[in-house]
Amino acid sequence: MRAQQIRGVLQQKMADLFDSFDVLVAASQPLGANAIDANLETDLDFPDPLGGIGNLCGLPALSVPCGFTDQNLPVGLQFIAKAGNDIAAIRAARAYQQHTEWHRRHPKL
Repeated sequence: MRAQQIRGVLQQKMADLFDSFDVLVAASQPLGANAIDANLETDLDFPDPLGGIGNLCGLPALSVPCGFTDQNLPVGLQFIAKAGNDIAAIRAARAYQQHTEWHRRHPKL
């Protein structure tokens, strides 16, 4: 019961936020992609508050490439929209990709 109350509060706060913004844009992760040999149990141990809130509130989101780290690992940018407004996130990501070339580039192996 308490979890549902918290979810309701978060959903209202996010709905209020989207009264002022169509789409939120943030890093997909607080770091670049992990190396191929990374331990997924220990190396991905970081907070993801926006992802957690988005999942809890049912917000549509997608990630697109936006660069590379100094170690030549890809970095992503996520676009998050109001619940039920998937097309806003898709359009924002598409507009970004139309003005950049990151989605066409690949890391050197």
